Amino acid sequence: MQAYYVWFLLAAMALVMEALSRRAYFLAASIGFLSGGLIAVVGGTVGLQLLAALIAAAADAYYLRHRLGRAIHDLSPREDFEEDEALTLFVDEWNDDATTTVQYHGAAWKATAAADARPRAGHFFIKGRARDQLILANERRRGARVKLHQG
Repeated sequence: MQAYYVWFLLAAMALVMEALSRRAYFLAASIGFLSGGLIAVVGGTVGLQLLAALIAAAADAYYLRHRLGRAIHDLSPREDFEEDEALTLFVDEWNDDATTTVQYHGAAWKATAAADARPRAGHFFIKGRARDQLILANERRRGARVKLHQG
């Protein structure tokens, strides 16, 4: 197998990982792998391929971190999450550890009860989000409008 096939395969795998994890640093790695593959196509040595891949990936990671800021660490598909606070969701049942699974924007989300919430079947309001979990409360924040969520 030619060396550039390996580089391009690694680049494709990094792109898939970026799409699945939504972490932009896989994109930086993919650009590095592509650079190594391009050097391999033109006949560069293995050392030159590695150097090109390392420089390209490091430069892209530096650009992502310092020019685009901290927001690049978590490229959330829903930047307007604040609009969904106070959205009403129905919970059928809770697990013993005060967690459950709810339908939110067409997908199953893990949810946990807020510290002051009573986990029981019924309607809950979205109080916030902690990484990939929704935090549900029995009562909505003051001033927040109630919005019913349709699955």
